[in-house]
Amino acid sequence: MDRTPERPERADFEICASNLAYLDRESGLLRRQADAVYADCVRVILQRYRKLPSEEAAPIPVFFSAFVNQHLLSDDLLPADRNRLLFRLCRALAGQMSDPEILEALHAFLHIEQPSSSGPQTILYVHNPQIGAALDSFSSVFPKAGTVRCANFSDGCEDVASGNADACVIPLISSGEGLLSGFVSTLDRYDLKITNLCSVSSPKEDEPGRFTVYALARRDLILPREDTPCKAILELYPAVESSMDFLPLNELGPALSVSLIQSVPGARLDGTNNLYLLLDTGSVHEILPFLQFLREAKVAYAVLGLCPDPKH
Repeated sequence: MDRTPERPERADFEICASNLAYLDRESGLLRRQADAVYADCVRVILQRYRKLPSEEAAPIPVFFSAFVNQHLLSDDLLPADRNRLLFRLCRALAGQMSDPEILEALHAFLHIEQPSSSGPQTILYVHNPQIGAALDSFSSVFPKAGTVRCANFSDGCEDVASGNADACVIPLISSGEGLLSGFVSTLDRYDLKITNLCSVSSPKEDEPGRFTVYALARRDLILPREDTPCKAILELYPAVESSMDFLPLNELGPALSVSLIQSVPGARLDGTNNLYLLLDTGSVHEILPFLQFLREAKVAYAVLGLCPDPKH
């Protein structure tokens, strides 16, 4: 007995395809209409802000936060809906701010310096089989920097923190172990920030595909050039979740991607569990709506690193 299922008529496929195409057009139209509403809402907020006397005007992110919480958020919203609304408002805000306003807001969020033309003069390192490749990578970015060997990573970080050196090289991520929490704790202990990254493949022939990501640690974050693709490493604490479920990932858009490095128990000095995220973006300006969203969602965070993308 032939049990071959009956094949739908071609007209059935055509109807399904037509319905899907219609829904796709309608969803795209609704999204564009919603984007226009968010933009109008932000335009009203900025108009009110710009009418304030200069002596009364708080930074735009502070004014925006107060306005949104007072007028736009409802206690009836589900957490996922609330976070989606918040992120779309934050993205619309960044889209209507001028370049100087964005830079001012980034400085307020990050406490960062302007790009330094001189770069570090002294880079400390601890010898290991991979360090030569890491130093070559960082020296190609800062060719005038001298390199000095130190006894251990704690000594190197202490010298940078005290101002006796400009930067030190420290392992950050291993393909085998993930984020190296001991080194993250060292950065936390000396309040150092990551300003450059490089990936070094294992020199051992029996470890194909293995690598270590090294970080250049300095006392302050450095703002990458606006036209430079960059990466940001964020530390969320205590960990909101062991995953990124609280983030409205579908709203990020093509210019920003967020990935989970990992959740590390007790990585900070106070022993709390933390969530580490890696942001990839075509411009440092794209980071602003994400940081604004974390603020509005009341997520405590620290920017552990802000780096030019080493592939560019």
